[in-house]
Amino acid sequence: AVEDEQLAITPTEELLNLSILKPENIKDTLHAYQMAKRCNEKRVMAEAVKWGENGARINSISPGIVVTPLA
Repeated sequence: AVEDEQLAITPTEELLNLSILKPENIKDTLHAYQMAKRCNEKRVMAEAVKWGENGARINSISPGIVVTPLA
């Protein structure tokens, strides 16, 4: 829960200073992909609350991995 809050509200220019996003804590490319998706989801959720107070709606298009013959 603490990590999700940090991902949601940390200023963009400070995100890479979070210990959870330090290169030594990212195990592989799949983990990096998962963290990017998680961070995007949490940031959109936080912004949706702020913008919702003004009647605005925020959406995130977040497709997952798609396996194709070329993949």
